[in-house]
Amino acid sequence: MSNNSKLIGALALGAAAGAAITLYLTSERGSEFRQMIADRAGDIFNDLKEKATEGKTMVTTMTDKLTSSAENAAQNVAGGIISKVQAHMYI
Repeated sequence: MSNNSKLIGALALGAAAGAAITLYLTSERGSEFRQMIADRAGDIFNDLKEKATEGKTMVTTMTDKLTSSAENAAQNVAGGIISKVQAHMYI
């Protein structure tokens, strides 16, 4: 067997051993890493969902307050107009 053949055989054997070791190590750690990413993505999704709910509640509260303020203002204006009309009717 020539030196080139031995070198090619050694490289092939080394590549096969490296591939086997990589598959062994990556499959276990890879699954843990994928699980960690999935857990973190779930946490981020839940945080975003919670923030969206808080935002919706805040907008609803503000809308209710503005609606109430607008209704009160409209009643005050209407009451003022009615008072002025009534005052002019009795003059």
